[in-house]
Amino acid sequence: MCRERFTKPLPSTAHRGYASFGMSLAGLAALVSLVLIGGLCLYCFTKAFGLTFLGSRRSFHPAKIQPVTTMMLLPLGMIAIAISIIGFFPVAVLGPLSGALAQFSNLAQPAEVLAITTTALKAIGLTNFFLVISVGAVYAIRMWQQSRAVKEAGPTWGCGYSAGDFRHQYTPTSYADALIEVAKPAIIFEKEYKDMEDAEIFPAKRSFHTHSADRVEQSTVTKIIGLLVKYLPMAGQAQTGMIHHYLMYPVLFMVIIVLITYLNYI
Repeated sequence: MCRERFTKPLPSTAHRGYASFGMSLAGLAALVSLVLIGGLCLYCFTKAFGLTFLGSRRSFHPAKIQPVTTMMLLPLGMIAIAISIIGFFPVAVLGPLSGALAQFSNLAQPAEVLAITTTALKAIGLTNFFLVISVGAVYAIRMWQQSRAVKEAGPTWGCGYSAGDFRHQYTPTSYADALIEVAKPAIIFEKEYKDMEDAEIFPAKRSFHTHSADRVEQSTVTKIIGLLVKYLPMAGQAQTGMIHHYLMYPVLFMVIIVLITYLNYI
């Protein structure tokens, strides 16, 4: 007696995508990098805002402050509207962007990839909406709470020193000290300041200056640019101003081309 054996077919994996360990690790690294970049951008903008709008004047003769005109604010408004559309409605930008990219590439975007991208962009748009609403709610609660508080303003506490001026206020450099301590292995931080000695009853005039640089940039890009700046002026020696020298350069170039062509045939 023969028995037929039926096996249940396995689900097709043709339409399934599996990420390798390397791709997953790269995705995780990209996510961490984006979070780090976003945090550093927020940090830098708060520092720039504090330097520009907070604190007292930073010179003896501050310039007269005047509000900008509407025409100067118009480009900023256009950029803000474009950023808001991309952030809240990224799917609306996907179609024109895909069409523009298709003009420069011969690869047609698969429908499945386009559908997955559309779903992801919709989720990003909803997340941005939720984030803005959450921030607005927190801000509204904060404003409601502060509306009942008594507000007082006064000079920054200067350790009992009452004759200070704008040079004694907090600076963005002190604001960034905590970040500098964390990023010490990646940056070069130089501080120029001469400490006061115990015997100095009347200290002399001093200056304080700080400078920070990217250690990776200093060891790569800056070195290459330094070598170019150092040795490129040597090429200027060929510009002698003599006509027979300039006529000799094309002849030498042709001789070099002939030699290279001849050596390739050997």
